[in-house]
Amino acid sequence: MATWVFQGNPEMFDVDDYVARYPELVYWRTPRYAKQISIGDRAFLWRAGPNAGAIAVGTVVEAPTRASTVLHPEALGSDLWRTVAPDANEPKTGIHLDEVRLSDEDGY
Repeated sequence: MATWVFQGNPEMFDVDDYVARYPELVYWRTPRYAKQISIGDRAFLWRAGPNAGAIAVGTVVEAPTRASTVLHPEALGSDLWRTVAPDANEPKTGIHLDEVRLSDEDGY
């Protein structure tokens, strides 16, 4: 089992809104290391920028697959891209979130 840190850039994608909307399952863009990521791996979601920090921890429940073929496309958060959305053929990894901390009150 491996542990991964997946970074989200709030200038490109509204990371906080995504995790707040989908506190149980998210799909993270994983074009690198897709062949090494496995179900059961631990995953930390990292928010980049001025308020940088780990905002969630979870477990990989769906191995990297093309965004167009994920099991729960309603959880892709495609409307949250502030820049051009990634190609639908890029791999996305399904992560069940065990804990979310978006603010100081949450223990961020």
